[in-house]
Amino acid sequence: MSERVDSLQIEAYAKINLGLKVLGRRPDGFHNIDTIFQSISLADQLQLKLRQDDQLLLSVNPAINISAEENLVIKAAQLLREKSGVQQGVSIQLTKNIPIGAGLGGGSTDAAATLVGLNRLLNLKLKQDELKGLAIELGSDVPFFLEGGRCRGQGRGESLTKVPYRTKASRVILFSPPFALSTKDVYSTLDSLEPRDSNFMSSEYENDLEHAALKLSPELADFSKRLSAICLSTWMSGSGASYFTIVKDAWQALAISKQAENALGCKCYICKFTEKGYRIIS
Repeated sequence: MSERVDSLQIEAYAKINLGLKVLGRRPDGFHNIDTIFQSISLADQLQLKLRQDDQLLLSVNPAINISAEENLVIKAAQLLREKSGVQQGVSIQLTKNIPIGAGLGGGSTDAAATLVGLNRLLNLKLKQDELKGLAIELGSDVPFFLEGGRCRGQGRGESLTKVPYRTKASRVILFSPPFALSTKDVYSTLDSLEPRDSNFMSSEYENDLEHAALKLSPELADFSKRLSAICLSTWMSGSGASYFTIVKDAWQALAISKQAENALGCKCYICKFTEKGYRIIS
């Protein structure tokens, strides 16, 4: 029997979308999509510690413009407590490294890591399918982060199929502009545009949401144009605003990143693919 611990530290990995097709709006207001999710090594850090009372407390560093009540970490903890009936208090310290409003799933991966961490910390012994049932209540791509690696996501994104790959040595460069986009606003803009061809992957890493994001944000349109002068093969992740490219050489990745940061004033992250959506450190 494993010894019970009172604290846990988890890395919650970001994701990119290796292509994303929007297949139409659903009666429930969500959209059916067909995408390839890929976990990458850029990660938020969560420290969870049991309390002597029943309070749920969250501290975020650096501070973000989202209240604790609206943060998916607290929503995940509240949902898990509600479903399990265990009202144990927990203090959660979240260190944010994943840009917000960047299409990298920062909030969703934090929620998934919270479910995993509290399931272990409280010794609830919920199975993967039970955790995924909770995850979909929190967001369409939260179930992916419980799985991680490379998956094809269909339906709202919650229907997942593992996809094999052999490119572990590749470097992913993320280009994160100094502004964010709202996923809700991007989808609303998409709904207002003329329907586009729904064939999946008509070109490598094509993202249907990019057209809407560029229409919505003149800043992003300018950023994308200037970025293409530095790096020809770049693609938008999720609903934006971040772009990415994939290279095999670490030195090339460093050179491109420095050039982009100097020319565009953006933040660049050099990452690798990961096989999981999270990592329990201790």
